[in-house]
Amino acid sequence: MSRLLKFKVVAILAVFLSACNFVTKPEVPTPEATPNFGNIFDPQDTPIQEWRGIPIMPQATNGQEFIERNTYSFEAKVTVKEVQEFYEENLASIGWMQTFGMPNDAEGIFIFQKENGILTIEILPSDGTALVMLTLGQQ
Repeated sequence: MSRLLKFKVVAILAVFLSACNFVTKPEVPTPEATPNFGNIFDPQDTPIQEWRGIPIMPQATNGQEFIERNTYSFEAKVTVKEVQEFYEENLASIGWMQTFGMPNDAEGIFIFQKENGILTIEILPSDGTALVMLTLGQQ
C-alpha cells in the first residue's frame, strides 16, 4: 500500500470517527438548566383550600404545588378510603366523573375526567397519614 493511500485511509477514518463522536455524544444538561422539581413526597407549605378548582381536604397538614409537574401534593391524617370518599363526593358535585379507581390499604390511584381535563389522584399512606398527589392533565 502506498504512502499516499495510507494517508488518505487514515484521514478518512479520522474524519469519520470525529463525525460519529459529534453525532452520538449526548448533551449533558448543566444543573442550572435542569428544572428543580422539588420533593413531591415531602410538601412543606401551609395547605390551601383549593388548587385549580380542585378542593383540598380540610385535614391537610402540609401542601405544596409543583408547577413543573402540574401537581399539588399534600399530607393529611386520613386513610385511603377517606381520601377516596372525599374526592368521589366533592368532585362529582363540580362535574368530574370517575373513570378509574384502584384503592387498597397500601395505596390508591383514581382518575377523574371533566370535559378535556384529566385529574389523577395518587394516595400513599404511611404511619397514620397519607400523601395525596393531585395531577392535572389534558386529553
